[in-house]
Amino acid sequence: RVSHVDEDDHVRWIVADATATAQRLAIGFSVSVALAFVLGILMGCFHAVEAACLWMISALAKIPWSSVVVVIFMAVGTGMELYEAVIAIAVVPTLAEGLFLLVRDVPDEMLWKAKTLGASSTEVVWNVITRMVAPKFFDNVRLQLGPALVSLIVAEILCAYVGFGYRINKFARQTHMDVVFVYVLALVLFGLTVNWLLEQFRDRAFP
Repeated sequence: RVSHVDEDDHVRWIVADATATAQRLAIGFSVSVALAFVLGILMGCFHAVEAACLWMISALAKIPWSSVVVVIFMAVGTGMELYEAVIAIAVVPTLAEGLFLLVRDVPDEMLWKAKTLGASSTEVVWNVITRMVAPKFFDNVRLQLGPALVSLIVAEILCAYVGFGYRINKFARQTHMDVVFVYVLALVLFGLTVNWLLEQFRDRAFP
């Protein structure tokens, strides 16, 4: 039983699981946020990109990501690509569509003033639109941390051999709830820490 296992084993487990989950979340979430940012800005600024991508993004945003985990698993295998794809499906459509709406809400007067002062289209996109929507976009990013973490845990339950999801599922099936509670608490602290780091980044990047 777990109570007879050396405490050092518990420490090694939680360190290994935290490291694995943190690495997967960092890579998958960063890639997803970057992709959503580029898609949202392009859709909001260029009608051709909006016409080509918005319908697909809107459709993907309505699909429950949990229903396609197995499909992703069959398509990309069990490597880091699986966790990146699962997080992307859960996060990118909602973030990109939200950013598109933020761009569309930028007052036309701001764009006209910039063009009157001689700004090129690229300068308008970067110096006016991007800087106005970025703080609210990063608020949306913080709100999407929960869905990203949930999707990662589900993927770890299904496919991983190390990570919070794998360990919680393993000991829950063995009814070792004392270990499960510790891991759930560690997961909560993990999520709060990442959320705090995102807040600090937002405040420093967009004072």
